[in-house]
Amino acid sequence: MAGLPRTLRKFNVFNNRKSFVAECLEMKLPKLAMKTEEYRGAGMIGSVDLLKGIDKLEMEHTYSGPVEEIVASFGADKHDASELRWMGSYADESDGSDHAVEVVARGRHNELDLGDAKAGDNGSFKVKTSLSYFKLVVNGKEWMELDVVNDVFKVMGVDRQAQHRKNVGL
Repeated sequence: MAGLPRTLRKFNVFNNRKSFVAECLEMKLPKLAMKTEEYRGAGMIGSVDLLKGIDKLEMEHTYSGPVEEIVASFGADKHDASELRWMGSYADESDGSDHAVEVVARGRHNELDLGDAKAGDNGSFKVKTSLSYFKLVVNGKEWMELDVVNDVFKVMGVDRQAQHRKNVGL
């Protein structure tokens, strides 16, 4: 029998360790994409994509109104001035199990959208954060870790940059 989709039941967002469980409305988790370049040599029947790195990592998050702690770190000098932690609990109705998903990210809040102001509405305060660090943990198992500045690229525990760092004496 085919499984049913997992449903996000609850989530919490922390900005620099402070919880915003009652204020965060939505979190757009980072899109993970490899930066590639198409290559076709003279004797090849088709092309292949050559790996060139990873695309820029960003998170977008929306709150019911302006958040002082986020505004205070807007445009900070350090690339990893803010830590975001997203924790979600997914339900699997196929077997009644639940799954913990956690994203830990560090970066800089670079874009604030104060939204529309309408009397009687909660409003929306949107934030875009450029990331230099990202880690994905599912049910306690580290699935991925990307540390752009320190050249770490781990997938399911395998550091895909370890040999390259060793090759250049790092």
